[in-house]
Amino acid sequence: GDIAATIDVIPAEGMDPEALAADIAASVPGVKVISPREAEKQISQFSLIFNAILLGIGFIALVVGGLSIINTMVMSVSERTQEIGLKKALGAGTGSVLAEYLLESALIGFWGGLAGMLCGLGAVFFLNRATASSQITVFTITPTVVLGPVIFAVFLGTVAGLFPAYRAARLKPVEALKED
Repeated sequence: GDIAATIDVIPAEGMDPEALAADIAASVPGVKVISPREAEKQISQFSLIFNAILLGIGFIALVVGGLSIINTMVMSVSERTQEIGLKKALGAGTGSVLAEYLLESALIGFWGGLAGMLCGLGAVFFLNRATASSQITVFTITPTVVLGPVIFAVFLGTVAGLFPAYRAARLKPVEALKED
């Protein structure tokens, strides 16, 4: 016949759930009993593993994003070397050229962060919607979750653009205008 795979036991009000689990384990041989404390420990371990995986994925995304911005900015500077030389020959200071390229890299970071945040919100929406029938919310959307990635992407874009912007700002007008 039918065999029960699991049985959930809910303690009466005022009863110690840990003591109830110990009583069941002692009185029913061959039954695996998971107390609330053990269940909480298992969930906590799963949560740690899940967070470590998400953190690893996030770190890889940061490295790839930073390298992409650096590559984009290095190419931007090398393609506009003559333009930079002309600006400097017409009196643009090192600071203004540096600020221009840092602003450009910050904007690349902003738009990338905004696109990533919107994709993430879409994924969270669909994941939460898929688990809504079980009355489970997998991810909670908070202002930090919405604004944090965009702010961090702007910071990452600015930091990734430091070397190319500094390189552009240090170009000598005569050498930059000669370059093909």
